[in-house]
Amino acid sequence: MSELHSVVYEAPGWGLGEVVYRGDVAIHHESPEDVDRPASAPRTPAQRELTDLLVAYFAGERVTFAGFDLAPTLAWAGVTPFEERCLRELQQVPYGETVSYGELARRAGRERAHRAAGSVCARGTLSIVVPYHRVIRADGSIGEWGPAGNAYKVRLLRMEGLHL
Repeated sequence: MSELHSVVYEAPGWGLGEVVYRGDVAIHHESPEDVDRPASAPRTPAQRELTDLLVAYFAGERVTFAGFDLAPTLAWAGVTPFEERCLRELQQVPYGETVSYGELARRAGRERAHRAAGSVCARGTLSIVVPYHRVIRADGSIGEWGPAGNAYKVRLLRMEGLHL
């Protein structure tokens, strides 16, 4: 099995972000502001491509990660079929749009599983590539968002043109 290694990138105005890889499989993304290591160069073209997309996203470009192949990451993570459907559906939520936890559950085939969809988001490891920040509560409030906190989620949504 391949060893773990990381690529640390700089997103001007945001700070340093980090993608952890096992070989060429991205298994974790730590959004800018949370990283305290020096920047490091991608090792492969696939790593360079993802890094370039993340830097462009944080520069305010309307980047889509909908074409990013989640299969290797999901295989590594050992997700359930429902979790996989949630993550794939969430990956399709466009830049500048949101979806409720209930709507995400419905799209994933389990209409009443809004809490389970929320748990999928809470355990997510590949933020931005899978836009967990685009999931909000049914009442329109932003809900919770990971260790970076709600202010960070609001900042991401505002960058995408949303004002919740």
